[in-house]
Amino acid sequence: MTRNPEGRRAKELAALPGVELFKGSFANEVDLTNGFKGCDGAYVNIDGFNCGEKAEIFWGMRAYEIALDAGIKFYVWGNLDYTLKKANWDPKFRCGHYDGKGRVGEWILQQPNSKMGAALFTTGPYIDMTLAPLTLMTPRVIDGVVTWSVPLGK
Repeated sequence: MTRNPEGRRAKELAALPGVELFKGSFANEVDLTNGFKGCDGAYVNIDGFNCGEKAEIFWGMRAYEIALDAGIKFYVWGNLDYTLKKANWDPKFRCGHYDGKGRVGEWILQQPNSKMGAALFTTGPYIDMTLAPLTLMTPRVIDGVVTWSVPLGK
């Protein structure tokens, strides 16, 4: 499911074997239901930057429930680490777009069901952000050592 099946990235995906695009919104139960119909598997990745942490948590959980009802055999959630929890709840490490995905991911793995398998695809910062000049994560030479750091807690 995509907002824009005519977009460049959507067309690249559509060119792969066995891929079919469906226009819709992750924030619409009818679209989710129709999008999951007839599918064996689903990879769900909600853009938390655009919808916000609260919406991602609700729709992440709701998409899982609708997929289960639709007969999806295997569900993959586009996940990020639950940083606040991993930092022992220290608020300086709170990162909404990470924590929202991480909360949903933990919830998915706690669901007892034998009808649908589930996995988390957990990633980290985009590699482009670590290599491109003038980003917060650009490697720097500190005391003669090339250092890559993520600006958490600032």
